[in-house]
Amino acid sequence: MDNSKKIIKPLKDKLMSVSLSLSAYTGEKIDHATSGEVDRQKNTKRETAKVVKKLIPKAALGPIRALDKYIRSVHDTFTMSIGTGQSVLPAKAYVAYRNKMIGMFDERRRLVDQFISTEYPKIRMQAAVDMGDMYDSDEFPEPADLRQRFRTDIEVTPLPDNHKLLELCDIPEEDRSLIYQDAESRADKRMDTIRREAFTKLMEPIEHMAKILKDDGRMHPSLFANVSEILDVAECFNLEGTDEFTSMIASVRRKLVGASLEDCRADKSAKEATAKKAAAAMEEIKDAMAGAFPAPNSTDKAVAA
Repeated sequence: MDNSKKIIKPLKDKLMSVSLSLSAYTGEKIDHATSGEVDRQKNTKRETAKVVKKLIPKAALGPIRALDKYIRSVHDTFTMSIGTGQSVLPAKAYVAYRNKMIGMFDERRRLVDQFISTEYPKIRMQAAVDMGDMYDSDEFPEPADLRQRFRTDIEVTPLPDNHKLLELCDIPEEDRSLIYQDAESRADKRMDTIRREAFTKLMEPIEHMAKILKDDGRMHPSLFANVSEILDVAECFNLEGTDEFTSMIASVRRKLVGASLEDCRADKSAKEATAKKAAAAMEEIKDAMAGAFPAPNSTDKAVAA
């Protein structure tokens, strides 16, 4: 009997589909007239040049862009990809995810309000001077319209039951059965991918930390922050609720507790010790993953053949 199906299928009830949407005003616009001038000056035989006007100085939108990058990184920390451009969120991580996103969305609205009310009026006035003949007042949206360019949205939905979706389709029963079997097979593969990613999401930032510390690479604050963030939510990825996964998380946390960027920068021995602990933690995760996904032995291969 294939016991994997008994493990994989119930995971659907512990996950939800989640999509994050962040729209933002780029402050850029293609100048077709100037692009044509460049083509004529360079004697091109077709439309070749593309001149992009920067209506808004890059630095003015910097804080919003930096926060958007962080929001996406937090989303990636909490969620797991299923390989189709979609992500899933462990149900027991939902409250923490929601609260984190609400706080960051509030901060984003504050930054957008500050930009529109304080920076943007000055930029519009100065643009006529700074942009010379490339200035066009019509290209600068009114504040109310500009605010609509900055939107945030999260859509969280339960994972669908394939048979319920098919019940809505008016198709022959034989075709319905084939489609259902294919959908179930694909769902099983995706669930298996999710189970594996529960381990790799934890391992990747720790592996990166071990490598940077061992190779004397540049230590950015994110090096330690990423490990701390993933450890804070790691238990949420214990989709099957196993004691082995919980014990592994606790062991990894004990190995890395107390590690800090400041200590590693100030003390070479502290950095070396932290590198060894991170490497040991990484190997422990790999061992746990190998136990959860054992490689087929020769007997299994013979049976499969």
